[in-house]
Parts: sequence; structure tokens; C-alpha cells
Amino acid sequence: VNPDIIVFQEMSYALLKGLKSKYNYVTYIQDDPGKLHKPIFSKFKIVKYKAIIDASKNNRKQTYYIDIKVDNELIRLFNIHLSSFIFEKNVKDLKARGLESIVQRVDQVFLQHQEEVSILKKEIEKSPYPVIVAGDFNNNAFSYDYNTIKNVKDLKDTFLEKGNGFGSTYKFKYFPTRIDFVMVANEFEVISHEVLDTIHFSDHNPIVTQLKLN
Repeated sequence: VNPDIIVFQEMSYALLKGLKSKYNYVTYIQDDPGKLHKPIFSKFKIVKYKAIIDASKNNRKQTYYIDIKVDNELIRLFNIHLSSFIFEKNVKDLKARGLESIVQRVDQVFLQHQEEVSILKKEIEKSPYPVIVAGDFNNNAFSYDYNTIKNVKDLKDTFLEKGNGFGSTYKFKYFPTRIDFVMVANEFEVISHEVLDTIHFSDHNPIVTQLKLN
């Protein structure tokens, strides 16, 4: 796999040097010494960067977009990471947490997601260029978050276009689930979508999708 663009939500600082040698353009957020947040590596020129969600408030994950020049066309890529529920993957640990604590956390995160999705929706609507929205939604394809973002400009989910099977991206014990998505504007043709369950950078499975800008 040798992609033209790689979008991460988090990665260790140790991986940066190796990838920077292969990609001319890199953006990332570094708010602690050992980890990079939202790094994007691109073989195409990055001409603009804009943060749209501030990570300093209410434990949010920072979200931004970049404009990339592909040949003579500009595209806008959103690297998103909606707020985490911060739940254990082990069922016994969830039980130990207690129902009241879980309900309080779910309520808090749902409110955060509503605000984050509202910001994203407005930014996607304003884009003068074809958009790609990629990242960790911390929610599934039946959620308000997913459907609200997908319905902006009638975006295409690359898994629904060319994926197969469950398309699971998150290793929750006994319950495979898809919470990481790539959505694209109708100007893109989705050539392929694959989830790489043999690569273990984290507890999420990476997605590889091939796109053609028509």
C-alpha cells in the first residue's frame, strides 16, 4: 500500500520521521511530547490549513481541514475526530463502571457531538471545492452524527459504494462495529474500499480507498 494521502487521528511521534521521508507535505497538531494528533501526509501540495474545532474546550478532539492541489484542481479534506465516549472495550469493566456513570458520560458526549457536527456541517456546506471527510466519528452508521454529515451535499460513504462484509473498523470485544468513515462529494468516483484488519497500529483498523475526481 502506497497511498497518495494518509489521514491519521493519532500516531506516535516515532513514526513521523519515516513517513516524512516519503511525503513532501505534512500537517499535524502536537499538544503533548509523545503523540501527534490529526497528522495528514500528502504527495500533493497542501495550500491551506484551517482549524475548525478547538481541542482546548471540554476535552474535545481538534478538527481541521486542508486544501490540496491535485493536478490543477483543489479539493478540501476534513480530518475529524468526534469526542470519545472513553469506554472500556471489556464488558466486565463496563459493568464495574456502573449504569449511572455510563448514562452521564453518554449524555455529555451526545451534546458535544451535536455541537461538533453542527460546526462540521456549516464548514462542509461552505466549501467551494469537492470535499473528502475522513476520520473517527466515535459513533456508528445509524447515528445522528453519521447521517447528518453524510446528508450534507449528499456525500457518498466509500464503504457503501465499494466495501463488503461488515466493514468493521473498531475492535470492540464480541461486537465488530464501523465507527471510522470516509465520505466524499459526488464529484468523486469511488474505485475501491478496503479495511486492513492485518495492520495493527491501534485498536482501529485502517481504511484504504481509491478515488477518482471526475
